[in-house]
Amino acid sequence: MSFASGISKKNIKRKPFRATLLFALVLLIAFSLFSGAFVIISLRNGLECYQSRLGADIVVTPSSARGHGSVDDILLSGITGNYYMSGKDFEKVASTEGIASITRQFFLTSAKASCCSARVQIIGFDPKTDFSIQPWISESYTNEIEDGDVVVGSEINGYDSGLITFYGQEYRIAARLEKTGTGLDNAIYTNMTTVRQMAKNAANLLETSPFQDVDIETATSAVLIKVAEGYSIEDVADDINSPKIIIADEPTGDLDDDTTRLVLSLLRKKADEGASVLIVTHEHDALQYADQIFRMEKGVLSKEG
Repeated sequence: MSFASGISKKNIKRKPFRATLLFALVLLIAFSLFSGAFVIISLRNGLECYQSRLGADIVVTPSSARGHGSVDDILLSGITGNYYMSGKDFEKVASTEGIASITRQFFLTSAKASCCSARVQIIGFDPKTDFSIQPWISESYTNEIEDGDVVVGSEINGYDSGLITFYGQEYRIAARLEKTGTGLDNAIYTNMTTVRQMAKNAANLLETSPFQDVDIETATSAVLIKVAEGYSIEDVADDINSPKIIIADEPTGDLDDDTTRLVLSLLRKKADEGASVLIVTHEHDALQYADQIFRMEKGVLSKEG
Protein backbone atom coordinates (compact mmCIF):
# COMPACT_ATOMS: atom_id res chain seq x y z
CA MET A 1 0.00 0.00 0.00
CA SER A 2 1.31 3.40 -0.92
CA PHE A 3 0.23 4.89 2.44
CA ALA A 4 2.73 2.67 4.24
CA SER A 5 5.65 3.11 1.89
CA GLY A 6 7.25 5.81 4.05
CA ILE A 7 7.36 3.71 7.22
CA SER A 8 10.73 2.10 7.53
CA LYS A 9 11.01 -1.67 7.67
CA LYS A 10 13.32 -1.35 10.61
CA ASN A 11 10.73 0.57 12.63
CA ILE A 12 8.02 -1.95 11.75
CA LYS A 13 10.12 -4.87 12.92
CA ARG A 14 11.16 -3.13 16.14
CA LYS A 15 7.67 -1.93 17.13
CA PRO A 16 5.11 -3.94 15.11
CA PHE A 17 2.08 -3.02 17.26
CA ARG A 18 2.85 0.70 17.21
CA ALA A 19 3.56 0.58 13.47
CA THR A 20 0.22 -1.11 12.85
CA LEU A 21 -1.61 1.58 14.82
CA LEU A 22 0.18 4.33 12.89
CA PHE A 23 -0.64 2.65 9.61
CA ALA A 24 -4.32 2.48 10.58
CA LEU A 25 -4.19 6.15 11.61
CA VAL A 26 -2.78 7.21 8.25
CA LEU A 27 -5.46 5.21 6.46
CA LEU A 28 -8.11 6.94 8.58
CA ILE A 29 -6.66 10.38 7.82
CA ALA A 30 -6.49 9.59 4.12
CA PHE A 31 -10.09 8.36 4.14
CA SER A 32 -11.30 11.51 5.89
CA LEU A 33 -9.49 13.67 3.34
CA PHE A 34 -10.53 11.86 0.20
CA SER A 35 -14.04 10.63 1.01
CA GLY A 36 -16.82 13.16 0.83
CA ALA A 37 -20.39 13.80 1.74
CA PHE A 38 -21.77 12.34 -1.49
CA VAL A 39 -21.95 9.09 -3.38
CA ILE A 40 -20.75 9.76 -6.92
CA ILE A 41 -21.66 7.60 -9.89
CA SER A 42 -19.85 8.72 -13.02
CA LEU A 43 -20.32 7.33 -16.49
CA ARG A 44 -17.06 5.44 -16.73
CA ASN A 45 -16.01 1.82 -16.32
CA GLY A 46 -18.71 0.61 -18.68
CA LEU A 47 -21.77 2.23 -17.04
CA GLU A 48 -23.23 3.19 -20.42
CA CYS A 49 -26.71 2.21 -19.20
CA TYR A 50 -26.86 5.41 -17.16
CA GLN A 51 -26.03 7.52 -20.16
CA SER A 52 -28.58 5.83 -22.39
CA ARG A 53 -31.40 5.69 -19.79
CA LEU A 54 -30.70 8.73 -17.63
CA GLY A 55 -28.91 11.04 -20.05
CA ALA A 56 -26.41 11.96 -17.32
CA ASP A 57 -22.63 11.85 -17.07
CA ILE A 58 -22.65 11.99 -13.26
CA VAL A 59 -25.25 11.10 -10.65
CA VAL A 60 -24.78 12.48 -7.12
CA THR A 61 -26.62 11.19 -4.05
CA PRO A 62 -26.10 11.94 -0.33
CA SER A 63 -23.83 9.68 1.69
CA SER A 64 -26.92 8.36 3.49
CA ALA A 65 -27.72 6.47 0.27
CA ARG A 66 -25.07 3.93 1.24
CA GLY A 67 -26.85 0.84 2.47
CA HIS A 68 -30.21 1.96 1.07
CA GLY A 69 -31.64 1.91 -2.40
CA SER A 70 -29.00 3.51 -4.60
CA VAL A 71 -30.01 5.62 -7.58
CA ASP A 72 -29.32 2.74 -9.96
CA ASP A 73 -31.45 0.44 -7.78
CA ILE A 74 -34.29 2.95 -7.77
CA LEU A 75 -34.22 4.06 -11.38
CA LEU A 76 -33.06 0.92 -13.13
CA SER A 77 -33.91 -2.00 -10.83
CA GLY A 78 -37.15 -0.85 -9.22
CA ILE A 79 -35.96 -1.09 -5.60
CA THR A 80 -37.57 1.51 -3.35
CA GLY A 81 -35.61 3.92 -1.17
CA ASN A 82 -35.61 7.32 0.52
CA TYR A 83 -32.60 9.55 1.19
CA TYR A 84 -32.05 13.29 1.04
CA MET A 85 -29.38 15.97 0.85
CA SER A 86 -29.99 19.51 2.06
CA GLY A 87 -30.53 22.55 -0.11
CA LYS A 88 -27.05 23.76 0.81
CA ASP A 89 -25.56 20.46 -0.35
CA PHE A 90 -27.32 20.82 -3.68
CA GLU A 91 -25.97 24.36 -4.05
CA LYS A 92 -22.47 23.06 -3.32
CA VAL A 93 -22.78 20.48 -6.08
CA ALA A 94 -24.29 23.00 -8.49
CA SER A 95 -21.40 25.44 -7.96
CA THR A 96 -18.83 22.93 -9.24
CA GLU A 97 -16.93 24.11 -12.30
CA GLY A 98 -17.47 22.16 -15.51
CA ILE A 99 -21.22 21.53 -15.28
CA ALA A 100 -23.18 22.13 -18.48
CA SER A 101 -26.61 20.99 -17.24
CA ILE A 102 -27.88 19.98 -13.81
CA THR A 103 -31.23 18.75 -12.54
CA ARG A 104 -32.52 17.31 -9.28
CA GLN A 105 -34.88 14.50 -8.31
CA PHE A 106 -36.82 13.72 -5.14
CA PHE A 107 -37.53 10.10 -4.16
CA LEU A 108 -40.51 9.04 -2.07
CA THR A 109 -41.55 5.48 -1.27
CA SER A 110 -45.31 5.09 -1.10
CA ALA A 111 -47.25 3.16 1.47
CA LYS A 112 -49.68 0.60 0.08
CA ALA A 113 -51.60 2.54 -2.56
CA SER A 114 -54.92 1.94 -4.27
CA CYS A 115 -53.15 0.71 -7.41
CA CYS A 116 -50.62 -1.64 -5.94
CA SER A 117 -50.12 -4.69 -3.78
CA ALA A 118 -46.68 -3.43 -2.69
CA ARG A 119 -44.91 -0.15 -2.18
CA VAL A 120 -43.85 1.76 -5.29
CA GLN A 121 -41.23 4.41 -5.89
CA ILE A 122 -42.41 7.95 -6.56
CA ILE A 123 -39.89 10.11 -8.41
CA GLY A 124 -40.30 13.86 -8.46
CA PHE A 125 -38.41 15.89 -11.08
CA ASP A 126 -38.17 19.47 -12.26
CA PRO A 127 -39.63 19.75 -15.79
CA LYS A 128 -37.84 23.08 -16.33
CA THR A 129 -34.34 21.59 -15.94
CA ASP A 130 -34.87 17.86 -16.47
CA PHE A 131 -33.04 16.12 -19.30
CA SER A 132 -33.49 12.56 -18.00
CA ILE A 133 -37.17 11.69 -17.46
CA GLN A 134 -38.95 14.37 -19.50
CA PRO A 135 -37.65 13.22 -22.93
CA TRP A 136 -38.86 9.70 -22.18
CA ILE A 137 -42.24 10.92 -20.90
CA SER A 138 -42.70 13.10 -23.99
CA GLU A 139 -42.79 9.94 -26.13
CA SER A 140 -46.12 9.08 -24.49
CA TYR A 141 -47.35 12.41 -23.10
CA THR A 142 -46.59 15.78 -24.67
CA ASN A 143 -48.58 18.02 -22.33
CA GLU A 144 -47.20 19.73 -19.25
CA ILE A 145 -47.44 17.74 -16.02
CA GLU A 146 -49.67 19.93 -13.87
CA ASP A 147 -49.65 20.06 -10.08
CA GLY A 148 -51.60 17.06 -8.83
CA ASP A 149 -50.87 15.00 -11.96
CA VAL A 150 -48.82 11.81 -12.05
CA VAL A 151 -47.45 9.70 -14.87
CA VAL A 152 -47.21 5.96 -14.25
CA GLY A 153 -44.78 3.33 -15.49
CA SER A 154 -45.99 0.54 -17.76
CA GLU A 155 -46.20 -2.00 -14.91
CA ILE A 156 -48.45 0.12 -12.68
CA ASN A 157 -51.96 -1.32 -13.06
CA GLY A 158 -55.49 -0.86 -11.74
CA TYR A 159 -56.39 2.78 -12.31
CA ASP A 160 -59.70 2.49 -14.20
CA SER A 161 -60.98 5.59 -12.44
CA GLY A 162 -58.07 7.65 -13.72
CA LEU A 163 -57.13 8.46 -10.14
CA ILE A 164 -54.55 7.06 -7.77
CA THR A 165 -54.23 7.60 -4.03
CA PHE A 166 -51.05 8.27 -2.05
CA TYR A 167 -51.03 9.19 1.62
CA GLY A 168 -54.74 9.98 1.77
CA GLN A 169 -54.89 12.19 -1.32
CA GLU A 170 -56.02 11.40 -4.87
CA TYR A 171 -53.95 12.32 -7.92
CA ARG A 172 -54.92 12.38 -11.58
CA ILE A 173 -53.13 9.86 -13.81
CA ALA A 174 -52.10 11.87 -16.87
CA ALA A 175 -50.43 9.08 -18.85
CA ARG A 176 -48.90 5.61 -18.86
CA LEU A 177 -45.34 5.31 -20.17
CA GLU A 178 -43.83 2.97 -22.70
CA LYS A 179 -42.12 -0.14 -21.37
CA THR A 180 -38.34 0.12 -20.84
CA GLY A 181 -37.56 -3.22 -19.21
CA THR A 182 -36.05 -1.45 -16.16
CA GLY A 183 -37.23 -0.31 -12.73
CA LEU A 184 -38.57 2.80 -14.44
CA ASP A 185 -41.60 0.71 -15.42
CA ASN A 186 -42.60 0.22 -11.76
CA ALA A 187 -42.43 3.85 -10.67
CA ILE A 188 -44.66 6.92 -10.48
CA TYR A 189 -43.47 10.28 -11.84
CA THR A 190 -44.61 13.78 -10.99
CA ASN A 191 -43.32 17.33 -10.69
CA MET A 192 -41.49 18.71 -7.67
CA THR A 193 -44.46 20.63 -6.28
CA THR A 194 -46.60 17.50 -6.20
CA VAL A 195 -43.98 15.14 -4.78
CA ARG A 196 -43.13 17.60 -2.00
CA GLN A 197 -46.83 17.80 -1.10
CA MET A 198 -46.93 14.00 -1.01
CA ALA A 199 -43.92 14.04 1.31
CA LYS A 200 -45.65 16.50 3.65
CA ASN A 201 -48.71 14.24 3.74
CA ALA A 202 -46.47 11.27 4.47
CA ALA A 203 -44.76 13.12 7.28
CA ASN A 204 -48.14 13.82 8.89
CA LEU A 205 -49.49 10.28 8.49
CA LEU A 206 -46.50 8.01 9.17
CA GLU A 207 -45.57 7.07 12.72
CA THR A 208 -41.91 6.81 11.70
CA SER A 209 -41.26 9.62 9.24
CA PRO A 210 -38.14 9.74 7.03
CA PHE A 211 -38.41 13.54 7.12
CA GLN A 212 -37.69 14.26 10.78
CA ASP A 213 -34.44 16.13 10.00
CA VAL A 214 -35.31 17.09 6.43
CA ASP A 215 -36.52 20.39 5.00
CA ILE A 216 -38.96 18.96 2.47
CA GLU A 217 -39.11 22.22 0.51
CA THR A 218 -35.39 22.18 -0.34
CA ALA A 219 -34.35 18.53 -0.01
CA THR A 220 -33.00 16.56 -2.97
CA SER A 221 -32.45 12.82 -3.42
CA ALA A 222 -30.33 12.72 -6.56
CA VAL A 223 -28.55 15.26 -8.74
CA LEU A 224 -28.01 14.43 -12.40
CA ILE A 225 -25.24 16.24 -14.25
CA LYS A 226 -24.07 16.69 -17.81
CA VAL A 227 -20.43 17.71 -18.00
CA ALA A 228 -19.47 20.71 -20.13
CA GLU A 229 -17.35 20.28 -23.22
CA GLY A 230 -13.66 20.50 -22.42
CA TYR A 231 -14.02 19.03 -18.92
CA SER A 232 -13.47 15.40 -18.00
CA ILE A 233 -16.13 13.46 -16.10
CA GLU A 234 -13.50 12.21 -13.66
CA ASP A 235 -12.26 15.69 -12.76
CA VAL A 236 -15.76 17.11 -12.22
CA ALA A 237 -16.76 14.10 -10.09
CA ASP A 238 -13.61 14.47 -7.97
CA ASP A 239 -14.24 18.21 -7.49
CA ILE A 240 -17.78 17.56 -6.24
CA ASN A 241 -16.59 15.29 -3.46
CA SER A 242 -13.42 17.17 -2.56
CA PRO A 243 -13.54 19.08 0.76
CA LYS A 244 -13.15 22.85 0.32
CA ILE A 245 -11.92 23.48 3.90
CA ILE A 246 -9.79 21.14 6.04
CA ILE A 247 -9.01 22.00 9.67
CA ALA A 248 -6.31 19.78 11.20
CA ASP A 249 -5.61 20.17 14.92
CA GLU A 250 -2.23 18.60 15.79
CA PRO A 251 -2.51 16.04 12.95
CA THR A 252 1.02 14.72 13.55
CA GLY A 253 1.01 14.43 17.34
CA ASP A 254 2.91 11.32 18.54
CA LEU A 255 3.77 10.21 15.00
CA ASP A 256 7.25 9.16 13.93
CA ASP A 257 9.17 11.28 11.42
CA ASP A 258 8.27 9.23 8.34
CA THR A 259 4.56 9.16 9.15
CA THR A 260 4.59 12.89 9.99
CA ARG A 261 5.99 13.68 6.55
CA LEU A 262 3.38 11.43 4.95
CA VAL A 263 0.47 13.16 6.72
CA LEU A 264 1.81 16.63 5.94
CA SER A 265 2.29 15.64 2.30
CA LEU A 266 -1.33 14.52 2.11
CA LEU A 267 -2.49 17.86 3.50
CA ARG A 268 -0.19 19.74 1.12
CA LYS A 269 -1.65 17.77 -1.80
CA LYS A 270 -5.18 18.79 -0.85
CA ALA A 271 -4.07 22.45 -0.67
CA ASP A 272 -2.51 22.18 -4.13
CA GLU A 273 -5.81 20.78 -5.40
CA GLY A 274 -7.65 23.91 -4.21
CA ALA A 275 -8.73 23.15 -0.65
CA SER A 276 -8.13 25.65 2.15
CA VAL A 277 -6.07 23.79 4.76
CA LEU A 278 -5.58 25.15 8.29
CA ILE A 279 -3.09 23.27 10.49
CA VAL A 280 -2.71 23.99 14.19
CA THR A 281 0.53 22.36 15.29
CA HIS A 282 3.68 22.44 17.39
CA GLU A 283 5.48 20.49 14.64
CA HIS A 284 8.34 22.64 13.35
CA ASP A 285 8.68 20.56 10.17
CA ALA A 286 5.14 21.57 9.16
CA LEU A 287 6.39 25.07 8.33
CA GLN A 288 8.00 23.96 5.09
CA TYR A 289 4.61 22.75 3.79
CA ALA A 290 2.79 26.03 4.50
CA ASP A 291 2.00 29.00 2.26
CA GLN A 292 1.32 31.30 5.23
CA ILE A 293 2.48 31.00 8.82
CA PHE A 294 0.88 32.52 11.90
CA ARG A 295 2.35 32.25 15.39
CA MET A 296 0.50 32.44 18.69
CA GLU A 297 2.54 33.85 21.61
CA LYS A 298 1.06 34.96 24.93
CA GLY A 299 -2.41 35.06 23.43
CA VAL A 300 -1.39 37.23 20.47
CA LEU A 301 -1.68 35.88 16.90
CA SER A 302 0.76 37.37 14.42
CA LYS A 303 1.65 36.64 10.82
CA GLU A 304 5.22 35.77 9.92
CA GLY A 305 6.95 36.92 6.78
